[in-house]
Amino acid sequence: MSQEVENQPYRTLESRYITQTKWRSLREDRLEIGAGREISYSYLEIPRAVFVVPLTEDGQLVLIRQYRYPVRDWVLEVPAGSLETPDEDPLVAARRELLEEVGGECQKLIHLARFYSSSAHINLSSEVYLAVGVRLGQQHLEETELLERVILPAREGLTLARQGGITEGQSAYAVLLAESRILALENDTWLK
Repeated sequence: MSQEVENQPYRTLESRYITQTKWRSLREDRLEIGAGREISYSYLEIPRAVFVVPLTEDGQLVLIRQYRYPVRDWVLEVPAGSLETPDEDPLVAARRELLEEVGGECQKLIHLARFYSSSAHINLSSEVYLAVGVRLGQQHLEETELLERVILPAREGLTLARQGGITEGQSAYAVLLAESRILALENDTWLK
């Protein structure tokens, strides 16, 4: 993904891929950084992604506990995934990931924010959604996904995100971005 920004201070002179897969590519660029100076800059190119914070009709937060090979650990996450094509609608991808990973369908998706995961190392741009009124059904996991649903009261999930219990940083951030909306929904509906 390439995002054009006005007045870029660096100029790309040359690009090459060290390795490429469908989901990640290691790219090395030769840059002109001003005053005739050039540097080499390597980073991961990753397709855009969506992160979905699922909230059931009765105020439960739905997370997943998933095995992640790079860290050799089981981590709590929200449903998330890459857009399948550069022009895929992120709303479509969010609904797909919700259905696939937790077997969920929702009444409404609320866009919360866009963020960069680690802007010095990867070009990943992610959209975060709150899925409201989630009804759970059968999961549709990919062959390589080792995960289970974790359903807990929303306030407990918010506490986990605030206190480091959701160790996957992008997921913790997504939950925190949803916090004010979750609390507003709780005050408007669940307690009445």
